[in-house]
Amino acid sequence: MSYGDNSAFIERLQAALNRLEPARCAAGEGRATAVLLPLYYEKGDYHLIFIRRSTAVKQHSGQVSFPGGHCEPDDADHRATALRECVEEIGVRGAIMVLGQLDDVPTLTSNYIISPFVGLIDWPQTLTADPREVAGIFAVSLTDLLACPCQGDGTIVAGHPMTLFSYTVGSRVIWGATARILRQFLEVYRRALTMPEA
Repeated sequence: MSYGDNSAFIERLQAALNRLEPARCAAGEGRATAVLLPLYYEKGDYHLIFIRRSTAVKQHSGQVSFPGGHCEPDDADHRATALRECVEEIGVRGAIMVLGQLDDVPTLTSNYIISPFVGLIDWPQTLTADPREVAGIFAVSLTDLLACPCQGDGTIVAGHPMTLFSYTVGSRVIWGATARILRQFLEVYRRALTMPEA
């Protein structure tokens, strides 16, 4: 596994993730799905990989998301789903080191429950999008994401007040469930930056 020159930080990030007690949605509240937040290290910074979903898919077409999809009967657990989907959708090769798990996130309109996992991938490598599901792959450095303001707009969903978050990265808008997942991850990442080395 390639940590770049900062394996000590990965240990701190893993420790910060392991301190979480991720919120779980009850079984039956929505269709179970899982995503992977793929991280890699290059040129002194960590980068997070996103996809833009194909317009051919039925749900969330054209939106920015993380690689992921439905939990299948053959998947051992949600983590296995996230890893399988990452390989299928963007062609990640080599070992994936799962660093931890974030809160389950329900989608507001499509009745999915998303279980997010953070994973470190080998780099460099060439990624290949599955054209049936993925229209594009892009990465953003965590330095740039930390500098990107998170916009929050209040709304009413099913009679309950809720804040909808979004990030604008260049010409791309990250919003919805992906923005909620990203917001929590960046909070954990900031915490890891301030943790003392072991």
